[in-house]
Amino acid sequence: MFKKKKFNFLIIGICLLIIPILFLPKKFGEGTNLLRTFSITSRFQADFSYVAKYKWDLLVGRGMNTLILDAPSSLYPNHATGPNNSYLYLLLTSGILGLVGWGIFMHSLYLDSHFKPMLTFFLIASLFNNVMFYPFALLWILLVEATVPTSV
Repeated sequence: MFKKKKFNFLIIGICLLIIPILFLPKKFGEGTNLLRTFSITSRFQADFSYVAKYKWDLLVGRGMNTLILDAPSSLYPNHATGPNNSYLYLLLTSGILGLVGWGIFMHSLYLDSHFKPMLTFFLIASLFNNVMFYPFALLWILLVEATVPTSV
């Protein structure tokens, strides 16, 4: 009897939370369109253009933070200085050798880590945004890993 009453309250509570969503006013525009693919295709095209532009430099790369030097000058500020994907940015700037070295470093960090979910989130987030080289993200990862006691 008591469980059925709790279940009924749960169903009523869920309905009271979900039904008002149907009555919310809809804004017209691309931001509320759940079927939009413009941002996905534009990210893919931008990343692919970086690979096409620097395809001969993939072995040793162009050097860290040097992609901005190849950008055309413009009257308008453009803060898009590299690809969205951190792994692609690492490949373009430090080459295959740097990407493999970084992968070996992150793999060794992951094997010894007590914070595997945090590192997994960090590595997956780096696929979609260039978060791998934000100073606060690197500092956070390295400080957390440095303060974890290791077994002898």
